[in-house]
Amino acid sequence: MRLAGWFFSFLLCSLMSWAHAQSSPYPITISANKRHFVNAQGQPYLMVADTAWSILAELTQSEIIDYLDDRQARGVNTILINLIEHSFTSNTPKWVTRTGISPFSNVNDMSTYNSAYFDFAEWFIQEALERDILVIVTPSYYGAGCSSDGWCTKMRTTGATKLQQYGQYIGAKFASYPNIIWSASGDATPGPSDMLLVNAVMNGIVAGEGSGGVHYHVAHWDRDTSGAEIPGISRLDIDTTYTYEGPENYSRLLARWADNEGVRPHIFFEGEYENEHNSDSLVWRSQIYMPMVTGSTGFIFGNNPIWYFADPGDPQDTFGNGGFPGGWTTAMNSPGIQTLTHARNFFSPIAWHTLSPDVNHTFMTSGYLGSTPENYVQASINSAGTLAVMYYQNHLRNPTFDMSKMAGPVTARWYDPSNGTYTAISGSPFANSGTRQFMPPSLNYEGQTDWVLLLETTPENNDNPIAYVQNSEQAVTANTDSISTPSFVTNPVAGNLMVCAIAYNSTSPVSAVSDTAGNSYTKAVGPVGTSGALAGWGLEIWYKNNLVSGSSFVTTATFPSAFDGYKRISCHEYSGIAASNALDQVIGDSGYGATGSVGPVTTTQDKELLFMAGAVASGSSAAGSGFTQRSTLDNDTIADRIVSTAGDYSATMSPTGDEWQMAFVTFKAAGEAVPPTVAITAPSNSDVVPTSSTVAINVTASDNVGVSNLKIYVNGNLLCTDTTTPYSCNWSVPATAGSFSIQAVAVDAAGNSANHTIAVTSASAIPISYVQNSEQSITANSSSVATPAFSSSLTAGNLMVCAIVYNSNSIQVTSVSDTAGNSYAKAVGPVTSPSGLMADWRAEVWYKENLATGTSVTVSANFGSTFNAYKRISCHEYAGIKTSGALDQSTSAVGTTSIGSVGPITTTQANELLFVAGAVGGGNSMAGSGFTQRSTLDNDTVADRIVSSTGSYSATMSPTGDDWQMILVSFKGL
Repeated sequence: MRLAGWFFSFLLCSLMSWAHAQSSPYPITISANKRHFVNAQGQPYLMVADTAWSILAELTQSEIIDYLDDRQARGVNTILINLIEHSFTSNTPKWVTRTGISPFSNVNDMSTYNSAYFDFAEWFIQEALERDILVIVTPSYYGAGCSSDGWCTKMRTTGATKLQQYGQYIGAKFASYPNIIWSASGDATPGPSDMLLVNAVMNGIVAGEGSGGVHYHVAHWDRDTSGAEIPGISRLDIDTTYTYEGPENYSRLLARWADNEGVRPHIFFEGEYENEHNSDSLVWRSQIYMPMVTGSTGFIFGNNPIWYFADPGDPQDTFGNGGFPGGWTTAMNSPGIQTLTHARNFFSPIAWHTLSPDVNHTFMTSGYLGSTPENYVQASINSAGTLAVMYYQNHLRNPTFDMSKMAGPVTARWYDPSNGTYTAISGSPFANSGTRQFMPPSLNYEGQTDWVLLLETTPENNDNPIAYVQNSEQAVTANTDSISTPSFVTNPVAGNLMVCAIAYNSTSPVSAVSDTAGNSYTKAVGPVGTSGALAGWGLEIWYKNNLVSGSSFVTTATFPSAFDGYKRISCHEYSGIAASNALDQVIGDSGYGATGSVGPVTTTQDKELLFMAGAVASGSSAAGSGFTQRSTLDNDTIADRIVSTAGDYSATMSPTGDEWQMAFVTFKAAGEAVPPTVAITAPSNSDVVPTSSTVAINVTASDNVGVSNLKIYVNGNLLCTDTTTPYSCNWSVPATAGSFSIQAVAVDAAGNSANHTIAVTSASAIPISYVQNSEQSITANSSSVATPAFSSSLTAGNLMVCAIVYNSNSIQVTSVSDTAGNSYAKAVGPVTSPSGLMADWRAEVWYKENLATGTSVTVSANFGSTFNAYKRISCHEYAGIKTSGALDQSTSAVGTTSIGSVGPITTTQANELLFVAGAVGGGNSMAGSGFTQRSTLDNDTVADRIVSSTGSYSATMSPTGDDWQMILVSFKGL
């Protein structure tokens, strides 16, 4: 174990943490439409994951660093691991680390955790965090069939109580790390008794983390079982698919889309790993691209022997087809991981998160079926009609598309998923009218049948001028696996474009390009190769648009392995380039002669940047007519041209020698690219609306250049189009109860679009009704007051409202919670009186909508500190209240008159609950006309009224004393 090296690496990462803090993706959250992840910058987060189940047990610290560095360089941002491994290691016993550290002092009692082991695990999580790698952690892998693969039998001997202690320990230990998702079970669907054990661990984690849990949870059940299909799990934030069906899994993925839209995001969790089950590249790619065209937010790749880090001859090297001949270190650059990188490079630059599967074939209308599922074409398109992605499993399919579903002229390109290159489609851009067929040109580069079709609309606004900013470049001849620029003279500007030309004397292409600000680059074209004097040389162009800025900015190109040969990197910064979907056209060529020429390419918008890189075998070179020379490092050429009219463009170069290579790419200028803001304000997400009713769908939308139109869809069907504010239309809810997706799509004057989607259900109207109450008052030196246990179990989905009164003018309620795990929200308060008998008293109302059920439930109001005085809590349960967005109006009043009065408030819907709480300084009190008295504890008043029409409402109270405080709150019924 190279402890000194580990400590230096850990210290260095700590010292450098400031350098990437601003670009850190954490915390990762779930988007408002519940379809994908969002990073700390508010950008969609594409999960690109590798499987490393046995990493903590099987690798040394230095080997772990090598693995993490390699995966980071390839664009992997997530890994799946076992926190404690039970079987797949070469160690004795199996669950210890390479240095012999066991996670438990007694493995049959998992509450006997060994802090040294979990300190090592914490070090690993920190190393992943420093590389912006998210870790999906399985805390107690159950194991298929309760076999020796997992911890099932030891979980049974440990028991639920101690398992919860284990969960609470690791929950507390890792609570501060933002780069964790917890995964329940593991390759198994436990029966009811064992599900209690799985839940004990997961509930313990939540308890240990505090605040109701700080990390998301997924579930990993039996093969061909998705996370949300199994009831009984205590928490599920993200759905998963686990199947070995390969190209045939499209119907399963569509089912997950139908179940999850508006509920939770979905990831492809596990399929056939590379080098197992006779899988081939078509299977690996189908397990990536099919989930993405069916609404997933990411995919997890697996390789044998990497998932258990086997070397040749290791005793655990027993899985499928002999694994990889050189062991796990050789497999680090396997064909499968290259496929993963190509997929990341394809999806990252486009608005993948806006895509929805073309379930009803309104876009891809015919020709998509083959004789078997392996021959199908899967289509996805976004609601704005600006982007569509199709995955062809068979190059002989020639489907028909309704081009009117696209929002403007359509740029069409083929993407070869086997080598990560684009091919322009002749005739593009196409009109967005009529129908058109697209058939792949041939087998792909690898000789397989699959292709990806990318359709994008052409931007209409190109007012932002393109300008050259600066460059940095370097060439070396050395035995290294990378080449870096010197630091840029000035810090690159956030949002700009960086384009890098990389030339090298090797047959191994560049594996990744990144910079010290944390930007990961995408390959545009290459490697361009040739014969003759340049045989064995490569030329590539990589780019990053919408840069994150940084100081001492250095860009590095990394190769799969070190080689002793020439390497050159030349990077150039430009402003005025589109922040997304910037790359337009690419081409590469090589030849022999006095003039090098590449192209033509056909640009798709008026203002574009043309960037050309050329390499020569000998002599010197110069850019041809119309281009501005930017570099002649080592006699090669970098040049550019800014054009203002769409058309056909070529580039030339004059080499003084004979052999040449040229790469040519174009980038789109930025237009007015700010999308509108749009939000559905009514109904609310998760609302229950009455069947056979008319519901007004209200939307707000705004934009810096104006909203052109707003469309409202219900379950994908256009309900109305509105062009003026306020945006609204009426929806006639069907008579049959069901679930509905409501989406509002706003388009601005520049063609940018944004959408907001909510999910509602319909049911027969449920009247508001009073259920039960529980209340108590105390005078004691305490920091809380609690109700007695409710006489009946709470009903899931109901509303609880609590009135809290206490004798203090400096303390207030800090939280309200109950023993069923519900956390309450404050509706109004604290209400204080300026003088008189109530001057030292306060009143508040707290509530919890959509209650979780529980038996013998008590509700507690907690104060900021202990005080020795009167405290009262009076809690009341109601049925028939909305489960989301229930609170409507609230107000309060104080006085010294003989009649207390509060209000009016104006309700916003017909069916509402009015809840009034009143406290008096002396004597007793009684609710006024129209209200039903629910409590007179200690002579104070809690009362309610159910109203059936919108309007202004007040509440009164008759105190026999003079000083009073009153609170009036209204809640929306179903």
